[in-house]
Amino acid sequence: MNSYNYSNGNGFSKSLLQTTILALTIIFIASSLLTASAADSEDPELKIVQIIHEGKHETVLIVNMTREKIDLCGYVLKEEANGKVYDFGKQADCKSIIPPLSVMRLHSGSGSSTYYASWQDLPWTQSDVWAETDKATLINPHGDVISTFKYGQSD
Repeated sequence: MNSYNYSNGNGFSKSLLQTTILALTIIFIASSLLTASAADSEDPELKIVQIIHEGKHETVLIVNMTREKIDLCGYVLKEEANGKVYDFGKQADCKSIIPPLSVMRLHSGSGSSTYYASWQDLPWTQSDVWAETDKATLINPHGDVISTFKYGQSD
């Protein structure tokens, strides 16, 4: 696994910043390809691009690949190994909107904070969620799988 340092004074390390910049680069390249591709493209609107699991802090990066904001109300993120689920919320209490061409970070683990000052940083739990080999699945309100991300050693 890659090493990430979460201990700088701003709450994020250079390597997490670099990961976010990489994700944004992926967004811009993908949006250019989507613009040039046919209307029936199968590319997802939302994509899980990375799970960072370092020490006691875990971060899932979800990217809005479109030029439109996406309301995540009713979406869920499922972790396969232990069946843990993050529910982005129902319509009445949901405030999870991801702007166009943006990255949202979902935090978990005992080293994570329960408070984040940014719309793009959502606290999940202070318990560990992700196993050494695992799969994340993003599901829309209709039950359709939008994106999956596997990591760790393959069997």
